[in-house]
Amino acid sequence: MDAANLKKIAAHIRAKLEAVPFARELNRCSVLMNFPKDCCQIASLCCLYYLKKNRLVGSKQLFLLANAEIKPGHSHAWALVDGHHIDLTADQFCNDKVIVSINDPWPDILKSPNPYPFDDEWLMEDYEADLIRLCNFIDEQP
Repeated sequence: MDAANLKKIAAHIRAKLEAVPFARELNRCSVLMNFPKDCCQIASLCCLYYLKKNRLVGSKQLFLLANAEIKPGHSHAWALVDGHHIDLTADQFCNDKVIVSINDPWPDILKSPNPYPFDDEWLMEDYEADLIRLCNFIDEQP
């Protein structure tokens, strides 16, 4: 998938995650009530699940980059999709709400992220129900 399409999808997902009316009802994803604060992993998992569910990118091209340390005491996570870094909560650390780039968006961080393939292990029952509900909400028209 090209960067322009990924940017469009990422912006759409971000806009929907900013306005989840049922965040309190979610199991693992209730942190979305405070979006974007502390929502980097959930937002990234949602993005990866959405792309996988809609078969927009092959599952072997989907990774969660997690446990990065942006600044002392602040960990961060984002998605790596077909060689593109997608950060839906970048505004916690810079002025950009969403970053989609083939370059590492955080080259000067204190600790580089660990890459985790996005596969069925992430879809434990407690995440999957939330991700399904969120992706259905993302698919709804504005």
